[in-house]
Amino acid sequence: SQMSWSMVDSYVRAGENEDPIHPSTGRDPARVNAVSAMCSSDGITASLSFDRPFSGKIYSRDYSLVPECIYYNGAGQHTVLFSIPAHRCGTRLTRTTRNVIDQMENRIYLQMDKETQTSLDKQFVFVCQLAAGQAALSANHTRSEEYKIPPTPIIPL
Repeated sequence: SQMSWSMVDSYVRAGENEDPIHPSTGRDPARVNAVSAMCSSDGITASLSFDRPFSGKIYSRDYSLVPECIYYNGAGQHTVLFSIPAHRCGTRLTRTTRNVIDQMENRIYLQMDKETQTSLDKQFVFVCQLAAGQAALSANHTRSEEYKIPPTPIIPL
């Protein structure tokens, strides 16, 4: 069965430029160079930059069909700036005993191919700590090692 696998593999590679429907098949996806975010009581403003123009899709996980939760759709930019609303798109709010929002969390899905989800896609968890009305970012360092960007609120899943 090993031989048939390599045949399939070389077939996919050979055909990568001839497929008009999925021209990106077989090519390496854009890589995330940097991630940053700022928080306010309105939500999370995030920025993702890529090593080349990104032609995929960015949305809050499980909200791929809700237009206001799709933040980017294949415009081919190197840097994408977007705002995640505090009260929509699956943002989880944690409140203090005085009912003041003190933490906000949203899971972002980075779909490399505009049309379909694949194993190359990435997910991020944006976590904001709003200390005494002052927006501060918290980081889970153990899991954001991959991107070497301390201290940010981004946790690659």
